[in-house]
Amino acid sequence: ITLPIGEQAFKDSPLVGDLSVDLPELEILSRIFALPAMGGSLKGHLNVSGTLQAPQGAASISGQTLSYRDKILGNLSIQAKADIKSVVIKSAVLERGKDRAIGHGELILADKSFENVNIEVSIIDLGPYFSELLPLWDPLSGKTRNVHGGLKASVKLAGPFAGPTGSLNLQTRKLHIEGTPLGDGDVDLMFSADRIDIQSAEFTMDQLRLQLVGDIRRNPDDSEFDITLKKAAIIGQSTLLAIENTATCRLFRNGRIIFDNVSLAGSAGRVSVDGRFDPRGSSDLQIAVLDFNGDGWFDFIFTNRLRFQGLNARIRVAGQAGAPFY
Repeated sequence: ITLPIGEQAFKDSPLVGDLSVDLPELEILSRIFALPAMGGSLKGHLNVSGTLQAPQGAASISGQTLSYRDKILGNLSIQAKADIKSVVIKSAVLERGKDRAIGHGELILADKSFENVNIEVSIIDLGPYFSELLPLWDPLSGKTRNVHGGLKASVKLAGPFAGPTGSLNLQTRKLHIEGTPLGDGDVDLMFSADRIDIQSAEFTMDQLRLQLVGDIRRNPDDSEFDITLKKAAIIGQSTLLAIENTATCRLFRNGRIIFDNVSLAGSAGRVSVDGRFDPRGSSDLQIAVLDFNGDGWFDFIFTNRLRFQGLNARIRVAGQAGAPFY
């Protein structure tokens, strides 16, 4: 810091500085400051310029074989610059084996907003992240999640921190959750503060495909979601079931869902659903099926304990979940 001379205000004093960090063993910090176990090495360089009133700087940080509580996080590299108006992440890369997450973009501090933020993630197997890393941030869960499969994602963000707009492209491959195979998924969507537009979503399991197009609108406190499906189809060798018209339903945070006469038809027959299902309260749900045939597909999605051929029925489920009547 150069002290002011003459009429120069103290706040306008030039600010110049350089800081270099080289920590070959992060474990030392854990011992000195009684922190949770950390490992790996860290190098960095910080350059500061500008004035006391309007400082600016640039930073370069790299870490190798970083770990936390004896769990490997990977290699980290960050290139960034900042001033009183914004923080620009030129490049941020995290690598763990063959897995990789990269990002860049700008944070506008005065407006509390994102600008041109892009994040890309590629993971060969989700297993270690659910079994090893997520418990680090959720130690009270008491349960190791058994999730496996590959994932690729691309996210773009812009607009206010509290409700950005953006897009998500998501691909999952050979996904298994708690031992249940869920196949592959491909999702493209746009989102804003109160709406998600599902431009296309397709989930493939064995010989079946589930296709969805629609939108989800949420209220400010995320307690209710209005779902509109413009396309929903279960496809095997033919279109087994598909919505006949735009379908709407309302989903509540407590699990309650209201169907507004949702109707599907195809080579597997016809199904319509209307009414309210509440897993914690009182339900009143009406289901009508006509010429329903579940051979070759129903067991993949729902259960292999039931088989239907040419079923015609009207079913009403009402009352409490613990003691319903039909």
